[in-house]
Amino acid sequence: MPTFRAQSAVLQSVLEATKGTDPGAKTIRHVFETLKITPIDELYRPKLVVGVLVANQGGEFAVKRGVEWEVGGPVMLDQFHYYLGMAVQGVPVMTGTGPYAWTATRNATVDPALKSRSFSYRMTDGTTPSDWKLLYAMAQKLEVTGAENAPITFALNGFARRLQTDGAFTGALSLPTMDMPSMSQSIVYIDAAWGTPTAAVAAAVLSWKYTVETGLVPLATADARADLDYMADEIDVGNVKVSAEILLLAKAGGIWATEKTAAEAGTLRQITILSAISGTRSLQFRALMKYSAGSLFPDGEKDGLQTVSLKLEGSTDATNFLEMVCKNAIGTLT
Repeated sequence: MPTFRAQSAVLQSVLEATKGTDPGAKTIRHVFETLKITPIDELYRPKLVVGVLVANQGGEFAVKRGVEWEVGGPVMLDQFHYYLGMAVQGVPVMTGTGPYAWTATRNATVDPALKSRSFSYRMTDGTTPSDWKLLYAMAQKLEVTGAENAPITFALNGFARRLQTDGAFTGALSLPTMDMPSMSQSIVYIDAAWGTPTAAVAAAVLSWKYTVETGLVPLATADARADLDYMADEIDVGNVKVSAEILLLAKAGGIWATEKTAAEAGTLRQITILSAISGTRSLQFRALMKYSAGSLFPDGEKDGLQTVSLKLEGSTDATNFLEMVCKNAIGTLT
């Protein structure tokens, strides 16, 4: 299917109490720029010996049902804690009485119990709606990006059970407050160990990208499923990853030289990015990482100035791994 713009679509969702069971009425309405829904149903085409002179001899039948999905656009703080529950920790810890702080932690030794959501999708020509639903939607990757003179954007993608018609589209759900941080409101910290970030990178960061991979995979098992959907999800620990790319000005005597030493020594770095509209509305993520390569050096330029690309990937001190905190005005996770 093509990628649809927000003007022609409405996306709603609700947390599933039991994975794959439709809760019915939805509770939140998503704000996004792009939505892509791709059916991945498969037909088996047997090579039967039936005396015909064509590539497919008939007898095709379905062996798999499912969907891949992706939603993206500017980060909307009042809905981002829902995505943390899908990509970092199933039930983020909420503190505060308004504003609220939602803290999602992916501990290196604990199953995060990531949650599934039921999505309702309405496309319309302005007169006739076409309603669809995706059950058992799970996230596989969350990518957050800050680029020069641009809003901070995100892309969240994953898998779900087969596309079905929806007879329970929920009307009159309110939109979230349109609070969207820009890249210039963000700041990057590079510290040597897990803890409160302190070492801010000043007047040097040109862009950044933070990527979280959940490791979730769908499992199709022999459970007499006439619908051919997958039965369960599991974690492939080899694909539980976090990574960062940071483009810096390579100033003489700048922080890049310190990071060159860290890359060559293979030492841990805590990479933190804080994006704040105010003290009560913000998004912060931090993770332990090491440099992907064994060294680094200036490798580009911008406006006649040298730049250096810092590329890091997740590591751990055997306990800490990843934490993301969203501060907003929403006190529920539904």
